[in-house]
Amino acid sequence: MARARESERLRWRRRSPDVRVAIRLRRREALRFREVTDDAIAAHALDVTADVWRHGGSGGWHFVTLPHDVADELRARYADTHGAFGMLAVRATVGSTTWATSLFKDTGSGSYVLPLKADVRRREHIEDGMTVRVRIELGAGA
Repeated sequence: MARARESERLRWRRRSPDVRVAIRLRRREALRFREVTDDAIAAHALDVTADVWRHGGSGGWHFVTLPHDVADELRARYADTHGAFGMLAVRATVGSTTWATSLFKDTGSGSYVLPLKADVRRREHIEDGMTVRVRIELGAGA
């Protein structure tokens, strides 16, 4: 561990002063962007009412598809903050159960889907075909 830090310091010192300044500025700018983005996202919450559906196959997951107007708003507002596979980190609440998860883009419906974990479905007595109310807080997921 100490050798790794020492070699990193040596590589840093070998770089020209201009390169070191540029790297520091990029890091500072990245941190500033992350802080602003996280603050803006954390302040946004949505209440959605939608039907629960089950994806086919053994052990199929249960999902809620967000309404298209909500999906359009999310796409417009958070276009630059999508993760892999077009996912958005969220904190979801159904009834009294809150969990960290992600919204995923669904190419079939053109919207986003929210996966409902089995534990959440058991706690809140949710079954396939039921209509549920979900509170979604953006940027608060894992």
